[in-house]
Amino acid sequence: MNYLQYTSKEMISATELVRKSKKVFNSVQKGEIDKAVILRDGKPSFILIDFNKYEEIMSEYMLLKEKNKSKKTNVKNEDELEEKKVQKALKDIEELSDEDNKKDKKELNDFWE
Repeated sequence: MNYLQYTSKEMISATELVRKSKKVFNSVQKGEIDKAVILRDGKPSFILIDFNKYEEIMSEYMLLKEKNKSKKTNVKNEDELEEKKVQKALKDIEELSDEDNKKDKKELNDFWE
């Protein structure tokens, strides 16, 4: 059941829906078709699906959304940790550089004295 793809059997014009709504609703509800794609001016505009199927889809969507949200939170925490490591490394390098500069200055001062 792919709700993003549809067959010609599932495509119904808006006019046909008005004329045969009970038949279309029954076909979807009985599972004869997975969905009814309603066409306006020959283009897909709306979709009718069984309400129970809609609830299933939304439940799956919410689970995936929560899973993705927690995954993003973990990535954000990892990014923050990585940023702290980079900042510490830069600070350590700066301190080493300052120590080397002090040592070089002392050596130069000793040389000129």
